[in-house]
Amino acid sequence: MKFSLKTLTYLSIAALSLISASAMPVNTAVTNNSHQINTNKQVINKKTHENVKLSQQLAKEGYTFRLTPGNSDQGLQKKVAGLNNPHMKRSTLKKLIKNKTNFKVYRVWEYKNGLMYKAFSKSGKYRGGVDDTTLYNKHYTDKSLQPVIKMEKKAINVLGSKPPITKVNRERSQRYLNKALMDAQQLHGNERKIAINSVKQTKSYVKTLNVARTPTLLWKKI
Repeated sequence: MKFSLKTLTYLSIAALSLISASAMPVNTAVTNNSHQINTNKQVINKKTHENVKLSQQLAKEGYTFRLTPGNSDQGLQKKVAGLNNPHMKRSTLKKLIKNKTNFKVYRVWEYKNGLMYKAFSKSGKYRGGVDDTTLYNKHYTDKSLQPVIKMEKKAINVLGSKPPITKVNRERSQRYLNKALMDAQQLHGNERKIAINSVKQTKSYVKTLNVARTPTLLWKKI
């Protein structure tokens, strides 16, 4: 993967600012022996709080998230909604993206302009707060899952982004979901499990189009 100077500068500022665990104390929600979620809702201020359900949903996925250049000017920060925090070195960022380093999300914070995710790498070396445009599910690019993903996205897109949703479009959406389930059932092993679970999540999502119910496989892709 080649990066121009302009792209590297953008990545270092806009994508994220992961920090080494040696430079940042482990969050108290993570134990030394196992990475467990503290399900108690914590409030940083009146406009910033933890979305516990979303935290639990993403944490269950384990180390399945990767970093991608984002479109935000916030980047990854030491503290939720913090400003002017140091960013990761460009060379480190390039390495993490190139090596497709896997991360686990263990907390999701809601604030005025969107969401922020507390994440850490499997090695525990890198952790911090990732902005709303910086994560994607590594399984999203799996070739065998593409037929399922295609049908899921059709099931969502046919409903449109604004109400009211017509009965006809609801029926079309259901047909796409039925096809997605059929495709999922043709798979085997872990891919089959991932696909069937994703279809289940998509069925829940299309009922309300609530971001908190976004299918994990399609995270930040719809």
